[in-house]
Amino acid sequence: MNEEMWDTLNRKMSILDVDISEQEILLRTDLDLALSPYVPLPPIEEEFKTFFDAQAADNSQSSRSKKKKKNKKQLEEEAEQLQLLEQAKRMRAEPWK
Repeated sequence: MNEEMWDTLNRKMSILDVDISEQEILLRTDLDLALSPYVPLPPIEEEFKTFFDAQAADNSQSSRSKKKKKNKKQLEEEAEQLQLLEQAKRMRAEPWK
């Protein structure tokens, strides 16, 4: 058996090998198949540990002394972290979305 005969016997057919000109085609696709294995998300407490620690530190300082004013950058970072936290909560509530 030569190499050419081996290739012709063992070659799998592809969509390119079939003549589909002037024919009606019904194509079925399974779009709900998982492409990768399911990996559960880490708990929110782990993911936002630094944010929760910073809030706890702010709360403990505010009860002891006068509250320090935050600058604009700190307020923006805190707002961004809160937005990410809410998004993470929604993702964990409905992981199929």
